[in-house]
Amino acid sequence: MGDLNLNKTSAVALVALAAFGITGCGNKGAAPSKDNIAVVNGEPIDYAAFYDYMERKPLVQVQGQQGAQDAPVVGSLGLQALRDLVTRKVLLQLAKEEGVLPAEADIRKEIEFRSVDNKDFVNMLIANKGMNLESIKSEIAFELARERLLTKGVTVSAQEVETYLKENADKFVVPAQAQLLWIIVRDRNKTRQVDQDLAQGQNFQTVATRYSEDRRVRETGASFPITRIDQMPTWLRDLVNKTPELKATDWRPDGSNFLKFYVLKKSASQPIVMDAHKKEILRRQLALDRGRLANDLEKRLNDRVRQAKIDIRPQHLKRPWDQAVEAAKMAADQAAATSTAGGTGTATTPGGGAGTAVPPTAPGTTKTGG
Repeated sequence: MGDLNLNKTSAVALVALAAFGITGCGNKGAAPSKDNIAVVNGEPIDYAAFYDYMERKPLVQVQGQQGAQDAPVVGSLGLQALRDLVTRKVLLQLAKEEGVLPAEADIRKEIEFRSVDNKDFVNMLIANKGMNLESIKSEIAFELARERLLTKGVTVSAQEVETYLKENADKFVVPAQAQLLWIIVRDRNKTRQVDQDLAQGQNFQTVATRYSEDRRVRETGASFPITRIDQMPTWLRDLVNKTPELKATDWRPDGSNFLKFYVLKKSASQPIVMDAHKKEILRRQLALDRGRLANDLEKRLNDRVRQAKIDIRPQHLKRPWDQAVEAAKMAADQAAATSTAGGTGTATTPGGGAGTAVPPTAPGTTKTGG
């Protein structure tokens, strides 16, 4: 088992469920028709305009350290989506050829498996993600096919799972948590005003939103964004550990600011209870880790995409696709030449960088564990 490496975060993630959300739009008195995605002040936006713009959208929002930020698209969203769909189709064709394409019964069984820890698994995707049952089944079929291709010929026994758990017990722990409120002020006189209001019994959250001079505190209702104690700065960790629940800390100078925290709730670290379901999730992950070492699926898919007969119909996508395919072939030839000369190289795929034939989590995935 020495070739397997799961850090604490990934171990906890093995038994975590992902949630998805999507926002909608509309206008009182006028509802979007089957041809319109929205109606704005009585004027419609049709699906054709929506998809046309989405294909060419030059910027996307990504999550950065300062919040949501615009980032330029590589190529275009249309080309990236086309690349993903082509690669997914090639993967399913490969799974069928190798006899590991999931059947309808396999998909139903997988839905039941993913619903063990989240009984609303399907309903959440339908209500919040805008998917229907057929699209959910399609995503699960793709995920199972990819997993089976990666783990074909790989076996992880129940005893190996137990051995791994015993040797890596520290990775299967729910870390110590603390829910905190906080206040940030820059004026020493305001610290005295805060202390006076708190001494009079006023609610910490109310006082924090009233006096805090940092908009992050006011906009989040004074909730401190970090809950894992081991991820907090050392000085804050010490403050939290010595402060009882429902009590406030002393003021802490921080540059030109003064900080005060209120401990709403604390919980000690505790081992994850590894029942049969969680052990099966772990067994799958160990098999995937071992399969990735033995099976270069991304290279196989890259090769098949380059060799496939692909007819791109829309002209605005055909030209960039052909250019990307040509660039990928040149990169593959260069990589082969480098490898022959004693070096290493990695081929690229249309619209993406090295080894991006199948993203680690494919767009629109319904993956929620296992």
